[in-house]
Amino acid sequence: MIRRAILLGLLWSVLLAGCHAQTTALAADGHVGKDLPIPCSSAAEATSEHGTQWTSGTQRSSGRDNQKTQPAKGTCRKTVLFAAGKGGYHTYRIPSIIVTTRGTVLAFCEGRKESSRDLGNIDMLVRRSLDGGRTFGPMRVIWNDGPNTCGNPCPVIDRTTGAVWLLMTHNLEKDGEKAITNRKAAGTRTVWIAHSTDDGQTWSRPIEITNDAKRPDWTWYATGPGAGI
Repeated sequence: MIRRAILLGLLWSVLLAGCHAQTTALAADGHVGKDLPIPCSSAAEATSEHGTQWTSGTQRSSGRDNQKTQPAKGTCRKTVLFAAGKGGYHTYRIPSIIVTTRGTVLAFCEGRKESSRDLGNIDMLVRRSLDGGRTFGPMRVIWNDGPNTCGNPCPVIDRTTGAVWLLMTHNLEKDGEKAITNRKAAGTRTVWIAHSTDDGQTWSRPIEITNDAKRPDWTWYATGPGAGI
């Protein structure tokens, strides 16, 4: 009963969070197959494209101590984390980003193997940054279920324990939204959850929570976004 209450609390918070602007910002123009730019930290010591490092009130360049005005607050650099056609995937979609209690930036998205379609071979991916978004480590696969669809990343941070909870959805490779909605698919849309206790370095095996999170009369289902909680 306690586990069910916790899961329902997480899910309802996710469903009610009006944070669509977060996903829009990460997806840039939103077109399928485009690169997904992630904004860097706007704090002090953000490195510019010319290699100049900005610190609080001071610009350091080529070994000279040049006292200059710091860039306007919010100035940032664009970094492409998931480039379409690279890294073994045709397209990257459904981005989500969150910062852990330790300051690690986690950027999630779907890696669509063969096309930009919403069904088929889709994996759940993440990249990590330990310096506020200036640089990111290699792409990691959180969930790969062969030819089936693992998608809709919705991360939630437990501010008490520091654990990262990741809500996701799953469906069989040929079961698209229309077929599932019309109840003509081989399966249905299911709901899953995984978690990390080491800031996204490793992840637990996803467990299904469909019975706790989805009513029997519901058909299509999508988690996210959770960054506004």
